[in-house]
Amino acid sequence: MAPLKVLKTDSLVLRAVDSLKSFILEEMLVPGALMPSQAELGSRLNVSRTVVREAMRILESQGFLRISQGKLPEVMPPSTQGVIDSLSTLMERSKVTLLDVLAVRRPLEIEAAVLASQRATEAQIAAMEHANTALEEAGSMDAQVLADARFHTILAEASGNPIFRIMLDVLGQFLMASRRQTLRQSGASVAVHHHRLLMEALRARDPKRAKAAAEGGMAQTAADLKQSVSLTGVSSKASRSSRR
Repeated sequence: MAPLKVLKTDSLVLRAVDSLKSFILEEMLVPGALMPSQAELGSRLNVSRTVVREAMRILESQGFLRISQGKLPEVMPPSTQGVIDSLSTLMERSKVTLLDVLAVRRPLEIEAAVLASQRATEAQIAAMEHANTALEEAGSMDAQVLADARFHTILAEASGNPIFRIMLDVLGQFLMASRRQTLRQSGASVAVHHHRLLMEALRARDPKRAKAAAEGGMAQTAADLKQSVSLTGVSSKASRSSRR
């Protein structure tokens, strides 16, 4: 059996982590696949089982593996949770506002809308319509926020590019805080209106109209956020919003 490639780094455990990541990616292990035993991995890496065990724990914390008592470690599906956790910590230590988040969200939403006008299926457009109706009929702020988030999730998926969904997932809890503020500022009817304009463009398969509709929606969001009483402490607001 061929030895695993050991990458250069200061820590023996981190070297093992990097090598095991490479093994998972290069061997194209699918979610649910079982890793070799600690003894086998230790032999192939030329390190102790203790080092392998610590490396496995780090990979578990990063979402690469699931470790269960008495079982071989299992490869996990790709997840953005590790990025979300890291970003949350970073934003808690930075002076970040919801307008800063919007500056990242805006080009993503606009380009996703343009692509969706060319690629969205009838089923996806119908699902967006359903989400918009749920937003219009929602009886609570929580229900409005969830319906609005659902609409934009489907839009990202309709772009046909999975990166848009991944990026919006990473910003997810911060976007929930943003939605709560904008819906409180202007009400659900304004969001419903902008969504309808966008869906009309998607049905017409008109990229220019889709871009204009998405730009209009983002401009409305910016105006609402600027009128909000506070634009600081995004991470704490996002955390509170995500727990409600």
